[in-house]
Amino acid sequence: ALLSARLNLVMVGPVPIEQARYAAPELICHGQQVGECKRGLASVAPSVLVIGDSHAAQLNYFFDQAGSEQGIAYRVLTASSCVPIPGFDVERLPEYAQLACREQIIAVKQALATMDKVIVAGMWQYQMPNPAFVKALQRFLDDAASAHKQVVIMGQVPMFRSDVQRVRRFRELGLPAGLAFNEEWRVANTQVERLAAGRPGVQYVDFSRSGFFADAPYEHGELIYQDTHHLNEIGARRYGHFAGEQLKRLFDQTQSSVSLKQ
Repeated sequence: ALLSARLNLVMVGPVPIEQARYAAPELICHGQQVGECKRGLASVAPSVLVIGDSHAAQLNYFFDQAGSEQGIAYRVLTASSCVPIPGFDVERLPEYAQLACREQIIAVKQALATMDKVIVAGMWQYQMPNPAFVKALQRFLDDAASAHKQVVIMGQVPMFRSDVQRVRRFRELGLPAGLAFNEEWRVANTQVERLAAGRPGVQYVDFSRSGFFADAPYEHGELIYQDTHHLNEIGARRYGHFAGEQLKRLFDQTQSSVSLKQ
């Protein structure tokens, strides 16, 4: 086994940094405040607030790409395992994550005072089984509707049971490697879609069955995942290029509630 590990390292090499993370952690507002928490086009003010857990944090470079192409800036506020909305059940988080979650909930509340367009992304298979979270999300959406805000909820990206870096190593060595999906995200996405349906100003978008993820964890031969359920920097930017225009269209639509599935 030791010889095999050494051979793998020599023949394949270490994981490039852009494949090993979804963003430079010191430059994003994930459980912290860094500058304006702004992504996208540098020359315009943020017009869309993006909130969620690490599944929203992984989209920082997504929104850089989408924003630069669409002429938009986004403000991205996230926290580990935490969707920072009022009423989020902070106590179920590990103790080390609770303070950052509470602080981001306050930051989101302040941002909502001046922003009318909101994108919510999350690891729904982790969040939706919790009744307290579902109740908090329902209340958040109702309050947003009362305040005449537009909300787009993004479906969770596909999740795998297999180690994607192991798959990468095997592929680069020309060896077959099995890849299995974790199916819980599909169920959770359906639950979120149902929750969003019929709510004024709320739209749900699910790209998980789109062509972008057809060969996941690869896209056009390039590894786009860093682990079983997070994109890497390459994947985040490519995903932003793929989906940015469609997200913008959702906000441009006049219908009160639309479910867009690719």
